[in-house]
Amino acid sequence: MRASSRVRSCSVLPSSKRLKLLRQNIAKLLDELELSPNTSFEHDVVYDPESVSAVKCYSDELERLKTANMATVSALVSQLQLLWDRVDVSQEDRCQFLAQNSGVSQRVVHSLKEEIKRCEHLKRETVEREVSKARAELTELWDKCYVSQSERAAFAAFFSADMTEELLEVHKAAIFRFKASYERHRDMYDKLARRQKLWAEYLDLEHRANNTDRYFNRGCNLLKEEKQRKKLIVELPKIEHRPVCSHP
Repeated sequence: MRASSRVRSCSVLPSSKRLKLLRQNIAKLLDELELSPNTSFEHDVVYDPESVSAVKCYSDELERLKTANMATVSALVSQLQLLWDRVDVSQEDRCQFLAQNSGVSQRVVHSLKEEIKRCEHLKRETVEREVSKARAELTELWDKCYVSQSERAAFAAFFSADMTEELLEVHKAAIFRFKASYERHRDMYDKLARRQKLWAEYLDLEHRANNTDRYFNRGCNLLKEEKQRKKLIVELPKIEHRPVCSHP
């Protein structure tokens, strides 16, 4: 029979037996809550009781505290489990922590709250790293998709310093959209990239052609450069240039 059930049933017992059961219940509750009588009243109720009603009142108070702490511990553990999942705490560490912090005492409540604070800090650090990684990936996609500077600037989340899960999700959604856009128009983007490369090579050759020092170089560099320039003049017009439309 549970302690609270014994307390309810003791109302039909003689006063001495009722006091004994109540005091037993109080002792059990104090042990579970890791408490000891603080006031002179509580001390008298536990060690030198005169009134069954006073003992019953103290027992009920401890029962209410235990019930409240049970609800608090349950909520905190649920919150902690989610945080542990987010920051990849091992099962071994989880089990060890919960084994050391079982029960319904205020000490356990305090330990759970402190662990939550620690994991919240780790979570913020994790989110910051993931946002930074997402921004690097998004920048690479923007480059591959030839996204204009104005369109990049319009993505306000990229410049936000409020490192939250919500901000991370916004970046992930943008990455998903641009990945899909790149895959849909891969042929066009590949042609643009090829044209950019050839055009850069052509400009470099033109720059070298205007450098008078090149005529003093030995070997067949001039012949090679001229041959390469003619090749680029032929290849560049073959690459179809399609304008990049705005991205979803």
